[in-house]
Amino acid sequence: MKKIVCLVFALMLCLSVAMAEAPVSPTSLLKVIVDPEGPAFLPVDEAFMGPYAANFQRQIELCNREVPKLAASSVEEYFAGIDAKAIVGADELNVYEMYGLVVAGFKAEDGDYTITIQFPTPYTPGDKVAVAMGTDNGENVDWTAVEGNITDDGSVQFVVGIETLLALQAGVAMIAVISK
Repeated sequence: MKKIVCLVFALMLCLSVAMAEAPVSPTSLLKVIVDPEGPAFLPVDEAFMGPYAANFQRQIELCNREVPKLAASSVEEYFAGIDAKAIVGADELNVYEMYGLVVAGFKAEDGDYTITIQFPTPYTPGDKVAVAMGTDNGENVDWTAVEGNITDDGSVQFVVGIETLLALQAGVAMIAVISK
């Protein structure tokens, strides 16, 4: 486990340095703002992880299983139990971002965490999104959602409680951003 966490931190550090000077575009990689000494909360897909994707195969396989399910239903049907319309403040919902999720290094005595992720989708500053996070139950994903705010640079910023982080850390997890 320590090797994976160290690998994730090293990869995030390299990518954040490489991306610091690159403009954000719809085709750019994810940009995750984290403390390299702290725990990991990292969306993963094969393109983003490149040669390290094999280390995160369970998360990638889960995402590959769930994306077609979302495509075959409405956002409301797929995320049943989440009142995304109330969080987002819109009647029509979309999901442009859906990834496997690596969550590691959180401890029960930790408090809530504020997480900032810049996704390839150019979100509008000031908008609200629903950040859905969940774990695999064998057939589906058990989802929960929190409100996310779009920062001035288009990043998604949200607060996650330690109970949710520990549950995500204990399972094979995913993240999705529900927006207007």
